[in-house]
Amino acid sequence: MEARGVPVDVVFADASSSGGSLNVDIDDKGSSSVGNSDSRDNGTAAEVETKKRPRERLWATALAALVAAVPALLVGYTIGFPSSALLDLTGDLAAGIPSDYVFSSTLADVFAALAPVGGVFGGLIAGPIADRWGRKNALVLCGIPYFVGYLVLSYAHYLPTAESFKTIVLLGRFLTGVGMGWACMSASVYIAEISSAKFRGFFGSFVQIGLVAGILVNYVIGSIPHFPYYRNSLVAAGIAAGFEVFMVMLYETPRWLVSWGRTTDARHSLRWLRGPSVDIEQEFQAAMAVQHVSTSLRETVREFRKRSVAVPLVLMIFVMFFQQAGGLNALASFAASLFQQAGVANPRITTAYAVGGVELATSLVVVFVIDLVGRKFLLILSGVGMTIGTLLLGVHFYLTRPSLCASEHFFNSTLSSELSEDFGANVCNAQYGPLAIVSIMTFGVGFSIGWGPVPWILVSELTPLRVRGAASGIATLVNWGTAAVVVGFYSSYAEAVTTWFAWWSFTAINIAAVVFAALFLRETKGKSLEEIESHYQRNVL
Repeated sequence: MEARGVPVDVVFADASSSGGSLNVDIDDKGSSSVGNSDSRDNGTAAEVETKKRPRERLWATALAALVAAVPALLVGYTIGFPSSALLDLTGDLAAGIPSDYVFSSTLADVFAALAPVGGVFGGLIAGPIADRWGRKNALVLCGIPYFVGYLVLSYAHYLPTAESFKTIVLLGRFLTGVGMGWACMSASVYIAEISSAKFRGFFGSFVQIGLVAGILVNYVIGSIPHFPYYRNSLVAAGIAAGFEVFMVMLYETPRWLVSWGRTTDARHSLRWLRGPSVDIEQEFQAAMAVQHVSTSLRETVREFRKRSVAVPLVLMIFVMFFQQAGGLNALASFAASLFQQAGVANPRITTAYAVGGVELATSLVVVFVIDLVGRKFLLILSGVGMTIGTLLLGVHFYLTRPSLCASEHFFNSTLSSELSEDFGANVCNAQYGPLAIVSIMTFGVGFSIGWGPVPWILVSELTPLRVRGAASGIATLVNWGTAAVVVGFYSSYAEAVTTWFAWWSFTAINIAAVVFAALFLRETKGKSLEEIESHYQRNVL
């Protein structure tokens, strides 16, 4: 039988040999050539080996990550919801709200802030559930407060009294916030634990893509004429219901299954994720080496006292603080109002494309570079962009402050001062409106590059498996607690110190975020979760 290009390696066991192999190549014509493999081009051998090595089955991980990122889409939907809803709730006649149902400015601030407040509780609830009942079950359950909350928001429109209407609207907003905090923590942990080290940044970015996609979808729906907040709420409720159906069909994460001694299920899950031809033994054994999960409160507290847990937790607290303290939620929650204040025509449509569209496009690009350039570099670059954006927005509001506009554009003393200020403000807004759009887009691009996606990736990378659920819950508490303060007090703070100074305050925070990322964070790209945990067992930073 004729041999066709079959390489045969004969390895000599003689101790006196050079340790190489005698390679006999038999070509199609039957002739052969003999030579020592050590003298051959090693690159060719490596190339052949690479071609033979089975590739990881990425579609399975991608499918699971996409489904797990749907709650993140609802997070973005919830963040952006006040932008259009408050235009209805504070007196837009298109919503059909009677005058006594209209929200005051104080109540509008409470409405916007209640979701982050609910997020604090959601994160605290999700952590123990994820550790005790599983990452998948924690994700499945997060859809319940979303679904109920948005149904309540829609139902409130049909209540007979103004008092009951306002109470139920605020309750619905709080429940959607519980789902928001629950989803952020659960989705990031689930995706991190199903992803291989090589692609963890890629798939981890799905959380940010879902978030900004949710903001965009909400902005677009909110810009539709005669589609007020209570109809908008039904869209979100439908998304939450659909997510529940798909999520129950996915696998639990291999690492959580290993931590509870379900090794057979863990192998089955890992095999489905990586593919039937990939060797999963090394990854499986690495998970087995750190399999213990703390279940009791006393044991968890004891773990938090260890340096290997305390240091990553402190780093995560700062990361989560800087993500929310830089002005994101003030922008997302009040974007349409900011554009309206800046004199921009059609503020709802401008918000949809200038904020939501740009952030989504940037996030899609980041997915493909985060595992190439690393987390730390993106955080630094992102912080610089956010600094420039908030600085320029502060400049815009400084140049359009009523006193300056009135003095620049009015010198006719026969006109009343009130008319002068109003006319001057309109002239300034028309003149500097483009600066507001550019600054907000700059901030959106900057945020989406790093401080949007990276913190939710780091929260799962830095925290050890044995306390990952509890630590992620604490990080989520800080995240949404900071967001609640920013959203709840932004309007009052801006009124007290002027809008331009408020945005320059965000500038100072973003500068501090750049310094923090440059000095204290280590790069985690390409490292397994077990390698990262091992590093903090040996080092402080």
